[in-house]
Amino acid sequence: MIKEKKSKLVIAISHALIKPWDEIKIAQEQTWITNRTIDSQVIFYLSKPSPVLLRKYDIFVEKYRFSKKYGRFISRLNQLTGNLISHKIPNYMYIEAKEELIVDSWSTYQLFGRRNLALFDWFINSTDGDFLFQTNTSSYLRIENLQEIVKKYCANDLVYAGAIINPDYTFFPIVSGAGKLLSRKLVLEILKNKDLLKFNLEDVALAELVSKLGVNAIELRRLDLPNLHSIKKYSNQELGEHFHFRCKSDSNPRIDGQIMRELHLRLSDKSDKSDINLG
Repeated sequence: MIKEKKSKLVIAISHALIKPWDEIKIAQEQTWITNRTIDSQVIFYLSKPSPVLLRKYDIFVEKYRFSKKYGRFISRLNQLTGNLISHKIPNYMYIEAKEELIVDSWSTYQLFGRRNLALFDWFINSTDGDFLFQTNTSSYLRIENLQEIVKKYCANDLVYAGAIINPDYTFFPIVSGAGKLLSRKLVLEILKNKDLLKFNLEDVALAELVSKLGVNAIELRRLDLPNLHSIKKYSNQELGEHFHFRCKSDSNPRIDGQIMRELHLRLSDKSDKSDINLG
């Protein structure tokens, strides 16, 4: 009997050294990352903190980038300023002890594309991974479920998959930046065509380049859990069917980490949904 070959999966989590993301990172490390498999690698990738004005602009972008009123304005402004940004792959350093890829760039929406180029370069030249799954600190993953999905594809396929969003100012499908599955071959194609990458909104820019390469987006399910009450809507079986949970909370201050911990208890069968303390 021929043993089934498992694809090597690299999971890269976009991170920032500021609140609330530094606190949410701890929740990820204490929950789903503890369930990593032999055939998976989990890293965080990040850039140095950006100046105050850029951070304020990022807050504005985060709030309004998909709105009808400001979405087109933000996209247009980013396209104009993006023309001034170099497509040269920035310097980076991988710290194995921390499982962190440090990119020599500012941590801001406008430069996410450059940080991605550094990640793609590291993935190709420093790993033997067949697939790269990009996600963020608001995500909870069931790695084994993701690997079952990955088995459907080949590293030599042009795979671009995840939850699809469709802002009204684009003419191509966009895989959400919260979770993108990319095959090794597609990452190579992106690097070969990196000069065509527009440095505007990260997920929009990558989607446009992938569309130009003639690659179709593949829809993958994602379950959004914006608060503790939303977890209670689902049975353990229903939760267990998903691989990607977005735990970006709808409250201020953010409680993403608390949502992850409650979800982890449910998925670990350590708590029944009726026992969850919603406070």
